[in-house]
Amino acid sequence: MAKRNIEKHIRFSEKEDDILRRKAEKLNISVCEYIRRMAVNGNILKYDLLSLHDNLISFRMVGTELNAIAKEINTYRTISTKNINALNTQLDLLESYTETFRIPTPEIVGEDESP
Repeated sequence: MAKRNIEKHIRFSEKEDDILRRKAEKLNISVCEYIRRMAVNGNILKYDLLSLHDNLISFRMVGTELNAIAKEINTYRTISTKNINALNTQLDLLESYTETFRIPTPEIVGEDESP
């Protein structure tokens, strides 16, 4: 067994401590061993959420425009060629957004390091 002479002190909330204990129990190891294994061998996933934010803004803009078109149709109780063209434009935009929309792949932080 490796000689461990470096101490690290961390604080947990009651809830975090309870979660750690349950996870360690499931694996039949001590909490210290669980934390050590996760710190050395575990991975932290980092998502690029900026691209999701940009897509969300685009979807909202289409939704706002569709609501404006629907309001005009309901107000005048008639559908004009202008409304149909505007609806088709927004539906085309929505279709193009859904084709390019994807959930970003997480970056695994600290993957190249080994003990």
